[in-house]
Amino acid sequence: MKNITLTDIDVFAENYNIPENKELEKLITKQGINKALLDKKIIAENPFEFNVELPSYHHYDQLKSGRCWCFSSVNMIEGNIIENMNINPEELSLSINYFTFFDKLEKTNFIYNYIIENKTDIEYLNQTIINDNYGNLIEGSYYTDFANIVNKYGIVPSKAMEETIDTNNSEKFIILWREKVKRDCLDILEKKSKLSIIKLYELKKQKLNDMYCFLSKISGQPPLKFNYEYNDKYGNLITLENITPQEFKKRYLTINLEDFVFIVSNPNLDYYKKYYKEFSSDNSKQPYLEFINLPKEILKSLTIKQLKNKMPVKFGCRIKIAPHSEINILDTRILDLQKLGIDLLDYQNGIKAKTITSEHGMTFEGVHLENEKPVRWKVENSHHKYSNQFFIMNDNYFDKNVITVNIHKSFLSKKQLEILKSKAIKVSNNEIT
Repeated sequence: MKNITLTDIDVFAENYNIPENKELEKLITKQGINKALLDKKIIAENPFEFNVELPSYHHYDQLKSGRCWCFSSVNMIEGNIIENMNINPEELSLSINYFTFFDKLEKTNFIYNYIIENKTDIEYLNQTIINDNYGNLIEGSYYTDFANIVNKYGIVPSKAMEETIDTNNSEKFIILWREKVKRDCLDILEKKSKLSIIKLYELKKQKLNDMYCFLSKISGQPPLKFNYEYNDKYGNLITLENITPQEFKKRYLTINLEDFVFIVSNPNLDYYKKYYKEFSSDNSKQPYLEFINLPKEILKSLTIKQLKNKMPVKFGCRIKIAPHSEINILDTRILDLQKLGIDLLDYQNGIKAKTITSEHGMTFEGVHLENEKPVRWKVENSHHKYSNQFFIMNDNYFDKNVITVNIHKSFLSKKQLEILKSKAIKVSNNEIT
């Protein structure tokens, strides 16, 4: 058949009208998918117990913003800062607002520079750099952008630059930011043939000044210097006066953020190779994202190795399909979707069809091993719409939905380090996440 006819609908209805379907329809329409399809026995198979577990620190909540990349990146560094401050973990929280302010400013600068330095038009820009889905003009970013921001602008505690209404609920903020950037892009493109390079950079500087003012009015102005007091574990009062964010970072952060390697498991690309994506960074010196592609079992073994060495692991995965709004378990069996006649795509085809994407960044902070094999994982989550700070991730969910991890290069094998040194192969912008 080519078109749906009313006769077809009569046949569909007759085939559907059996007691089993009608009973399930009644349950779902009254209780919703999550409650009606919940397999309760899976809950008992996922206790909140881990034999490799890291300490928990400040509990962050991204609320209605797309900044999971920054929250999960902060989870990787705050333990080092807390240790160097000799402070109780609950005494410190870092300003996510500060990092993401400069992420937006750097992305804006990258876009303006690209227009000035390259032959382009608005159509190409919309398809690539300022694409609202995977270009630079989004609230999401990667760990490499976080590392660049920290290394350049330093770190401030939350008290020095607190969240605002619109950084926590950022939809309107992001719409206006995009509008301003695109308006500026059109203006620069229009004037590009009329102005010298020097004049174009002067124009860009004025537009960046305007953008700084725009961001400050919504996010609050980032501090150039700040005062901060805290009590260490021994009750000593430590007072920092007129310290810069760069000085705070130099004093308390002692790990090299550039030592973490972005690793992907994409079976649609050749394993044991290095790749890169264009326009996936706000760093003008390296305007692309590099990663090495390894099998899923190696991602697991590297994650376990890093956790055993008391270092959390930032990762990216699919999440929207799985969580029950009131249950903190990530398990591919938690909902009996076969009752709906649905079989989810396998990992390889799910990535190919873009149903499995790295849509959310979180942090591994523990794992339960049996005979050195992972059974379940402890996951810190910054998105409280799911009602929990921590998820229990069954290993079957890692198999099906975890795509990327950030691993310190000290845990890589000799072979993996050699891959890291090799020449990267270009992939399309939406190839991996």
